[in-house]
Amino acid sequence: RLRYSDNSWSWPAFWLFSQTKTEAWPGEDCSRLNAEWDMMENGVENGTGGRPANRWYFTALHRNTTDNSDGGYCDTPDEQRIAAVEFPDTNLADWHTWAGSWTADQMCTYLDGVQLQCMEPYDSTAQPMQLIFTMQYLSRCDGCGPRPESLEMQVDWVRVWQR
Repeated sequence: RLRYSDNSWSWPAFWLFSQTKTEAWPGEDCSRLNAEWDMMENGVENGTGGRPANRWYFTALHRNTTDNSDGGYCDTPDEQRIAAVEFPDTNLADWHTWAGSWTADQMCTYLDGVQLQCMEPYDSTAQPMQLIFTMQYLSRCDGCGPRPESLEMQVDWVRVWQR
């Protein structure tokens, strides 16, 4: 359960990232493609100011998250499955319970117990992952007000379990 700064510049995220890549950083371990599941990465599409994090939900599942090189991490380009949904009557920046369910054939995200979407995992997804919470400024937010001095994410609780 979390909340974050209700600001056009907000880029909050709740995600899982490959333990293999994390342990290799800053180097590369090409024995396995890395994986990333952004269960909630709101605001990431708000560069033009039209999809703020307080009302636009965004999720992405990556097969070999990019390292911004020409050939991609370990010379394999990133592939991704994405979904974005507008919530015009819900302030997503308020306290909400965000969740993910990961099975062999689908990865689903939830908001306050309601399923938002499901995606098929990639061949590289089934590997140990670490849980990450981040709060960043967007690199740009055209048409937005001044960039605030600070942004904040508050996490009330986290629960993780497996069968």
